[in-house]
Amino acid sequence: MESKTYPHLIKNQTIMAPIVALIVDDHPISADGMRSYLETTQDIQVADICYDGEHALEAVALHHPDIVIVDLQLDGSRIDGIEVARQLRHSYPSLKLLVVSAYADPQFVLGAVSAGVDGYLIKTSSNEEIIQAIYDVMRGVKIWDPRAHKVIRLYIGDNIDKFTRFAQNHFETTPENLTKREVDVLKLVAAGYSNQEISHNLVITEGTVKTHVSHILEKLNLEDRGQARVWYYINRHHYE
Repeated sequence: MESKTYPHLIKNQTIMAPIVALIVDDHPISADGMRSYLETTQDIQVADICYDGEHALEAVALHHPDIVIVDLQLDGSRIDGIEVARQLRHSYPSLKLLVVSAYADPQFVLGAVSAGVDGYLIKTSSNEEIIQAIYDVMRGVKIWDPRAHKVIRLYIGDNIDKFTRFAQNHFETTPENLTKREVDVLKLVAAGYSNQEISHNLVITEGTVKTHVSHILEKLNLEDRGQARVWYYINRHHYE
């Protein structure tokens, strides 16, 4: 694909080309509204709207957009927005991925970051904020809504790249490796419970809790409880 330059992104450029965007959202009213507003600027061209993950993967291969604006919950789709982002990041490393979601819960934010997205906004963001985020992401700036950034700081700290590498190395771990009791313990570890609190909650001894935690770390190839906590939130959808 020939290289492009973008209006308002790079100064002193004589060649201008619109940013080609793809919208992935299962709510037609929301998606159509975003398309209408984005196209009020000559800088952005919406190639397609996709209401499910399968269509999104096909549409990217067809239209070769510069950026995909993806919702995370896609009702009626076999794959959710996080998996769409993960597959697109693997197949198109230079493609920009901007999440616009109604939620900022850890499982959504950490899942999206683990998939390698370039930004995360909440649907209460204004149209102007979304357009500015598209400009910023296209010039290589990571954009995080304050609520998403709070989750990132709490669970990841400042090293998002290190976390993304960790997630990519661990998200394919087979959840079925864990027993039901180990899953129970993992959920409480992820919630921040101590061994004593887990012991009381599950009516087992602290020694048994320590054994379960040790087995969890070994099975998932994790180093400590902090990694186990993050791993659970990345893979939480397997247990709900």
